[in-house]
Amino acid sequence: MPLFAPTWSSRSIGGVNGKWCPTSPPVARYSTTCSLNARSSTGHIRSAASSTPTGSPSLSLSCRSRTGPSSLTLSPVAFDTGKKTYHRPPKESKRDEGGRPAVRRHPCSSVRGSSVTTTGAQEVQRQERSYRHEALFYAGRDDFVRKTSAFIRDAVRADEPILVVLGATKIDLLRDELGPEAKRVRFADMARVGANPARIIPAWADFVAEHTDADRPFRGIGEPIWAERTPDELVECERHESLLNLAFPGAPPLWLVCPYDTDSLPPSVLTEALRNHPYVLAGGERQQSPGFRHIEDVAKPFDLPLPDPSELPEELVFGVRGLEDVRMFVSRHGQTAGLSRSRTDDLVLAVNELATNSVRYAGGGGDVRVWRDGTALICEVRDRGRIEHPLAGRVRPDENQEGGFGLWLVSQLCDLVQIRSFADGSVVRLRMTRA
Repeated sequence: MPLFAPTWSSRSIGGVNGKWCPTSPPVARYSTTCSLNARSSTGHIRSAASSTPTGSPSLSLSCRSRTGPSSLTLSPVAFDTGKKTYHRPPKESKRDEGGRPAVRRHPCSSVRGSSVTTTGAQEVQRQERSYRHEALFYAGRDDFVRKTSAFIRDAVRADEPILVVLGATKIDLLRDELGPEAKRVRFADMARVGANPARIIPAWADFVAEHTDADRPFRGIGEPIWAERTPDELVECERHESLLNLAFPGAPPLWLVCPYDTDSLPPSVLTEALRNHPYVLAGGERQQSPGFRHIEDVAKPFDLPLPDPSELPEELVFGVRGLEDVRMFVSRHGQTAGLSRSRTDDLVLAVNELATNSVRYAGGGGDVRVWRDGTALICEVRDRGRIEHPLAGRVRPDENQEGGFGLWLVSQLCDLVQIRSFADGSVVRLRMTRA
């Protein structure tokens, strides 16, 4: 089973001039090499246990971004049990058949009925055998190397497999720091794996599938968010981080840490990181993340409005017999926008898949809008259907199944895919840049 997200090509399926078979599984080409120059800087983060009116601790972050130094303090409403502070109002205690208090579950786990306790050595063992998704705040290059190398060395010395997905520059820094131990670490370039954030979860799913039966914990480090991400990419990265809490319902023993640079990222991004991770590694300690959103909220259809087009778009309305017109429409715009033949073919294939889904599942048709945005061509397909599965396009289809390849294939072909589902229908926006 492949680990890295594949590079799909319309030419492996017959191209835009061949016979269109949306339900047929395409052939994939896999590649693992790329380069990225990541920027680093200096700064600091601190974890403060300041008192709130309810007696709960607060997590205080100081960051220095391109807009200047700033800070944020999140103090959630909490209640004090005398031993722990929980960040939600207390509910009536549930008890099992023997009258014992029910077990508190890890917020990412969907496994029910566990009989382990939540304190002492048994709690440590339980956490090592369940999925952990945590944010790691660091301040600049040196702090990044110190914190992530310590996490990696712990994994190596415990003989735990670890996959590290970062920019090429940071991979080089860690190789230098780790020395011979780097040979026991699997590295992958985030610029290749996660240029389109929708491709990151499938890469982690491959890693999980590879090690789930090994009867030992395994770890990962993934940094999908950096300062140079575009605003649209950033939104999709944050959506990716929230969906990671749903991606592994079997609670595999994966400890996944996501670094965030407090020097270069604005406070709004750091706040969203706290909402998307149930725990935070700060000050050498693992803390519950204040403001972590409910899993139920993550699972709801994503209805964040998309930005307005940068110019007046050209629109084509299509129906059951209009798929050929859709392909010609997109092909013509790809050529006039300066896309290469292969990238034009890929975009045509992606839009055709979406339009086919609209015809089959969303009332028999929809509309396509096309416009340019700098060096990119944007194609948007709208229809009256609703995309309700939160991981649509991010779960690798079984090669033997019929159908279900549409959104997955679209995510592999395009540079960025933005999926939204509203009360009156769905929108899928695709970006393809000139190579």
